[in-house]
Parts: sequence; structure tokens; C-alpha cells
Amino acid sequence: MFGRATLGAAAALTAVLAWAAPAAALPEPTIPPDVTDFYTDEAADWAAALGAGLDSDFSDVRVGAVHEVFWFSKAFVDGEPTDEPVRPSGTWLGVLQRGDQVLGTLGVWKPDGGRAEPFGLENGVPIATAMGTLAPTELLVQDEPTGAYYALSGTAARPLNDWAREYLSEPGDVAALQDVVAARYAELANQPAEPVDPPMLPFALGAMAVTLAAGIGVVLARRRPRQTTG
Repeated sequence: MFGRATLGAAAALTAVLAWAAPAAALPEPTIPPDVTDFYTDEAADWAAALGAGLDSDFSDVRVGAVHEVFWFSKAFVDGEPTDEPVRPSGTWLGVLQRGDQVLGTLGVWKPDGGRAEPFGLENGVPIATAMGTLAPTELLVQDEPTGAYYALSGTAARPLNDWAREYLSEPGDVAALQDVVAARYAELANQPAEPVDPPMLPFALGAMAVTLAAGIGVVLARRRPRQTTG
């Protein structure tokens, strides 16, 4: 039979582990059928048209890996103990390739729960390449205010781009990541509110009018998903 001292030590250890392991309940990533259909049937035409508008060649591309994008939860960025460090962003990111050449990413969202629509084309090769390294057990986490992307699995985290490596230089523990992320959010909260996207975030395409190869005039979504801490 365990003595009181042993039970007390076990309870203390449980409390420490609950604080140090906030990633115990990561959500399962999902890709809705209409998002899959969009990447299969429409993404290549959208990429070519939007690329032309941005002076980038995205013709004859195919979509490689597609991942649901997650954001940090409010409790996580507030530095509070939590077993839910991330939450769904309502967006997905697909890797654009021509043959084996990685060109960038195309984002998709479902505004107000409607049909899948593109919201941003990015020619950033590093994050697109890094997405190809994600294991099936890892979640893609975007921290939009800093432009950082991370891979999370269980209690482990690793940086996927240079913005992330400024806060987590190498693979480490989610608890350590929370410390630096929470400190950064506290710093941002004390700065004047004048949001400026880092260079590696998807382009805000606003109401850009584009023309697809078939000659059909289309207008990109006028709104864009933005990360909030609520």
C-alpha cells in the first residue's frame, strides 16, 4: 500500500506534467470533400490566373500535399496551462508543384461555412518545401502575427521556417515553445495596433479581378481569414 508521502509526490508530479504537457489533446486534422474537390479540380487554374496577376509563373502546376492549418489557442498564447494548445483556423494550405519543383502554396477557406474558395497565393518555396516533411501525426500550425509555421505532435514541436526558428531554434518541447510565444504576444499587446504582415505570409489579394484560361471573369474573395486570440 502506498503511503501518504508517496501519494502526495504522485499528485505533485501529475500537476507538473499537466502544466508541462499542453499538447496532450491535439485535434484531428480534417479536409472536407469540397476542399479536396477544389484542390483537385480548380486549384491549378486559380494558381495560373493569380500568379499572372502577381507577375509569377504558376502555369501547369499540380497540387501536392494539402494540410489543415491550425492557430494557437487563446490559453496557449496567454501562457496558461492548457491541454488544447491549438484550434482550427478554418483554412487549408496546398503545395503547388510543377513536376518535382516546389513553387509555393495556395490557401483555401470556407467563408461563413460556404463553398471552398481560394484566399491567398504565395510563392514562398521554403514553407511549401517544409510542408512536404510533415509526418501524418504532425499538425501544421501557423502563428500569423509572427509569420512562423510549426509542426506539432504530442508534446513535441519543431520550426518549419526562419520566422519560427527565431523563437524555437530546433525541435523541442511544446511547453518551451509556449513560453516564447506567450512572451511575444505579451510584447505585441503592448505595441501600437498597426498590423503589418511579415513577408512570408500569404498575399492579401483583396478584390483582385482575374481571368481564368477559359476566359471566365472571376473575383477573388473580398475577405480573408485573420488570426484572432478569441
